[in-house]
Amino acid sequence: MFGFFKNKKQDYTARVNGSTSLTVKPGDNLLKTALEADLAWPHDCRVGSCGSCKCRLVEGKIKPLADFSYVLEGDELKNGYILACQTQLKTDIEVEVELLAEGEQQHHWESDAVIKQIRDLTHDIKELTVEIIDPDNSSSSELLYKAGQYADLKLPHLSEGRSYSFATTPTLGQKEFLFYIRKVPGGEFTDWLFEEDRIGQTLTMSGPYGQFGLADEPATMTCVAGGSGMSAVVGILQAALESGVKRDVRFIFGARSQKDLYLDDLIAQMASDWQSKGLGSFEYIPCLSEEPDDSAWEGSRGLCTEFIVDSESNNVSGQAYLCGPPGMIDAAISVFEKNGVTKEAIFFDKFLDKSNTP
Repeated sequence: MFGFFKNKKQDYTARVNGSTSLTVKPGDNLLKTALEADLAWPHDCRVGSCGSCKCRLVEGKIKPLADFSYVLEGDELKNGYILACQTQLKTDIEVEVELLAEGEQQHHWESDAVIKQIRDLTHDIKELTVEIIDPDNSSSSELLYKAGQYADLKLPHLSEGRSYSFATTPTLGQKEFLFYIRKVPGGEFTDWLFEEDRIGQTLTMSGPYGQFGLADEPATMTCVAGGSGMSAVVGILQAALESGVKRDVRFIFGARSQKDLYLDDLIAQMASDWQSKGLGSFEYIPCLSEEPDDSAWEGSRGLCTEFIVDSESNNVSGQAYLCGPPGMIDAAISVFEKNGVTKEAIFFDKFLDKSNTP
């Protein structure tokens, strides 16, 4: 007869830096509660891929919503660091976090939008064009971002938004935004998108999020991408092209088979523009890991990480730009570090979704 009360959920208190107390409601994560309380908590993605919201758990028990090791280093895990955006409370807790100083907080925007165009790029990747709805004809000049960052797209019937990288460089007054979206098994947004024609569907778009982007200091670029990770890397390369700064590029794209390749014409044009402007060499290396042995494919075969080290010079230098699933990113980082590329010169964005989170 007491079963109705046995599993009753309750609020818990999170004490921050020994002074501020937050009441965390059942089902809410720590970051959501902190932001709603106007606490200057560092964050970018809110989905557990950037690590910006990390804090140290001093006391108490939590329920992780994802595997922190995808983002946090081993030493950070040993010292009790957690991701606030992927943390629900099981007891009252105390945490320590370095809050942002005034003026350090990144400006985020939010706008109603409509799906204007959808184009199939591969059997499981669509190009999505989203146009903001501007009923007052107000300026959209504030809707800026950096190549490599991403936006949240939120549907009315979903509780949370889904994060997707911008696929182009920004322009002043921009009203249309391009995304490459891969179908994720069990993914609510992509199941909905791929189910039928969604042109004309309204949604909410917010951003920008993330710290992935072109480094200020120019250097040789080795880019590694997989799947829809192509979007962020192509955007960063476009930004580098527009900067007019000389630097050599090796772009390695990992796919399973030929049916997973896309944007060949765009990349070929980019390589041509790169060289015509005298910006250096531009080498594109698509590599296939599961292409049938008897196919007509004459390009590279194997995992993309096998081609990071230049076969001619037998070394790798400069900066690394990585975007794709966690396993690929982790393996690529290991190759770069073993070959002398410092952590400070490795920039990456791990795509976390239902296919690679617990």
